Parts: sequence; C-alpha cells; structure tokens
Amino acid sequence: AAYCVDLIRQFPNAHNVPALNMGSLLHEPTSWKEAYILAEIDSRRRVMTREELIHFKWQLVYDGSPSRLGLRQFDANGMYWSPYMGMCEWVLRGEYLMFAGMSLHVQRNEKSWGWVIGGGQRTEYRSVEADH
Repeated sequence: AAYCVDLIRQFPNAHNVPALNMGSLLHEPTSWKEAYILAEIDSRRRVMTREELIHFKWQLVYDGSPSRLGLRQFDANGMYWSPYMGMCEWVLRGEYLMFAGMSLHVQRNEKSWGWVIGGGQRTEYRSVEADH
C-alpha cells in the first residue's frame, strides 16, 4: 500500500497522470487493493493512448442514435473502416482523433472510466471493452 501512496503523491494534479502500464510500474500489483488503487489513479488520466484506441471496440452514436451496423474498430495500421466511407486513415494527437476529415475531441467517460470520442457532437464513439 505504501507503494500506491507514493504513486498518488507523484500525481497531485488529477489531470496530468501518464498512462500506467506494467512498463511504467515498479512491479505488478500484488493485491486486489493495490490493483484498485492503480485503477483509481489511471481513471484520472485525460489523454487516451494509441494502444487503448486500438484495444477497444467502439459504439458509433450518430445524431443521438446508436448505429445498428455493429461495433467499430481502429486498427494498429492507422486505418478505420466505415460502412459508409470505406477505409480511412486515422491519427491520434493528444486529445484529438482525426480521420475522415473530422477532428474529434477525446475525453474520459467519468461513469465507466472508458473513453468518448466526439462527445456531444453529431458523430460520437463510445468505448466498449473488447472481448479477449
């Protein structure tokens, strides 16, 4: 637990938390409590990683209605396939995802600790945990 307290003290600014992964930690969590504390710290992060964009499936919500054409996926090669637009290149820069002529703001979903791309806009994507 002291390890987690030290981690929390490293990030007093709740919005300036880097991505926490096994490479950035001194060791893997040794208990469920330590894992939960690390998840709480990571929930403060405001910038999505490329790995997260690729990992999640995405529910498209257009004009307030969820798409009936299935979940979407951004692939590791920087490509995205849309049933309407075909193949598009994507680029993630800081808090913005750019593809198909759009620049969409990326933000945390405070309720689920997931992500929302283009929140409040006509085209919105909501992260959905990928099947393993």
